Amino acid sequence: MSLLNALSYEASGRIADRIGLINTMVLAHLPSNLILLAVPFSPSLGVALALLLVRASIANMDASARQAYVVSIVKPSERAGAVALTGALRGMTLALGPVLAGAAIQSAVLAVPFLVSGSVKIVYDVSLFAGFRARRAEHEAELFERSDRSGSKTA
Repeated sequence: MSLLNALSYEASGRIADRIGLINTMVLAHLPSNLILLAVPFSPSLGVALALLLVRASIANMDASARQAYVVSIVKPSERAGAVALTGALRGMTLALGPVLAGAAIQSAVLAVPFLVSGSVKIVYDVSLFAGFRARRAEHEAELFERSDRSGSKTA
């Protein structure tokens, strides 16, 4: 799984250069969460594991794009705090998730953790796109303005 994540980080940078940071975050994260929603409907363990492996290859592709975006839209003096805050909030959800999933699984409602987490993450993706699609990162504004004039890139 870690190898798949590492490969996705490399791909993330290349994709972000072509389509922008927000688009990279959403376009990588949204399919990952749709796959998560599909896991409980898998006809077999093999299919479920295959879905989880595919998901693992793209699930964290948004991480480097998110950090780059956050540091580009806040004042330099606030960057460390902004990165720390986003990391702490993400960490809290990662800590709380297994507790809630364990309670659902203990109650024999095995699909609930997949359905709830996938749904919450999809709401996050759509909200992120709706709220920030018009606000390019500082370096992207210049990059895409130049590329629009030359016609070489799309975003």
